[in-house]
Amino acid sequence: GGDAVPGAVEALNRARDVRLAYLTNNANRPPEAVAAHLRELGLHPSVDDIITSAQAIAGVIAVADPCWAT
Repeated sequence: GGDAVPGAVEALNRARDVRLAYLTNNANRPPEAVAAHLRELGLHPSVDDIITSAQAIAGVIAVADPCWAT
């Protein structure tokens, strides 16, 4: 969405000693766009912290048994 959930930005920014991953089910937006939007909301992700649904399924396919895909 366009706005952060109340209190979410503050809570996530307090968790800086933990590596966070930001997951999105919007495969139309590249990780750079997602990271930029999160920065607009006040978070501090790098592009490497973003995992899109397209990246997730690509990872599943990459390790899938070839028999599974047929």
